[in-house]
Amino acid sequence: MPVQTEQGILVGNALIVCDGPYKNLYCNGELIFENVCLNKVAIRLANMIAWNKLNKLAFDIFNADRNYNRYHVDSTITLASYHVCLQSKDYFKADVLWARYCEAKAHAKSAKEKAERLASF
Repeated sequence: MPVQTEQGILVGNALIVCDGPYKNLYCNGELIFENVCLNKVAIRLANMIAWNKLNKLAFDIFNADRNYNRYHVDSTITLASYHVCLQSKDYFKADVLWARYCEAKAHAKSAKEKAERLASF
C-alpha cells in the first residue's frame, strides 16, 4: 500500500517525489525515472519498481509520457505565441501559429491517451 512520507509517496521500495508539475521516481535512493508528467504513469511505474518488474513495457510507458509532455509543452508555447501575434496585429503569423497549436494539441491528446492506456493496470 502507498504510504505518505515527508519526501513523497512510498510504494514498496519506490518513492514518488513531486518536483513542481513533474514526478521523480527513486528506488532505494537511486533516481530511476525523472520528470514523469502524468500521475497515472507515475503510479504505474512506481508499482512496477516495487514489484521489481522493470521491463520493456515500463520504458514504453515512460517514453509515451515523455511524448505527451513534449506535445503539451509545444502546444502551450505555441498558444502563448499566438496571443502575442494577435496583440501585435500580425494576423498571418497568428493564423500559422493557430494551425500549429491545433496540430500540437491533437498530438498531445493522442499521446496522453496512449500513455494512460499503457499505464492501465
